[in-house]
Amino acid sequence: MNWRNKALSAALPVLMVIFIMATPSRKEYTIQNLEARAAAGECNPHLIDPDKLAFELMNNYYQYNVIDVRSPEEYEAFHIATAINIPLYDLHNPAYRELLNQRILTNVFYGSTPEQAKKACLIARYHGNETSLALNVTAEKFKDTFYGNIEIPDDPTKEEQTLALFRRHAAEKMKEIENNLASREKPVKKKITRVQGGCS
Repeated sequence: MNWRNKALSAALPVLMVIFIMATPSRKEYTIQNLEARAAAGECNPHLIDPDKLAFELMNNYYQYNVIDVRSPEEYEAFHIATAINIPLYDLHNPAYRELLNQRILTNVFYGSTPEQAKKACLIARYHGNETSLALNVTAEKFKDTFYGNIEIPDDPTKEEQTLALFRRHAAEKMKEIENNLASREKPVKKKITRVQGGCS
């Protein structure tokens, strides 16, 4: 074997590693494709505002699949009642296709920005769902709207008073729903009782 063949043999593994590293994975390719489609203006889902979402959760939460696309840490710090957490970078996974295409449930996405929620709707379309909704405000804004300091201004209009009272009631109701759902998920502890009596 001459020196050229030896050099080629030595360089071939290195070139293979570089090629593999430079070639995008299926996940990266999918994300790049979706990013391009979003940049091209395809990311125009139907939007839902905080008050409408709160009203629906208060009255029809079982009809909605609320999905938080932020990080697990952000989700744990605060999440909207009934929401599950699927980070945006994981949402493309085919394992979520069945979840996103449940016939009786409407998906509602929200994130750190409204753009995250819109991109999530685009990914849902990639999975075959065309009816998802995107919250038009951030998770933080939703939190402030219902769990912040809700004040009724002096000499309020009827609309201002009604809205403030609705948001206070909605916050209480959403907490109640979240607590009820959490209690259902906990295993029921069996109470052990001692048998009294017996032969003396």
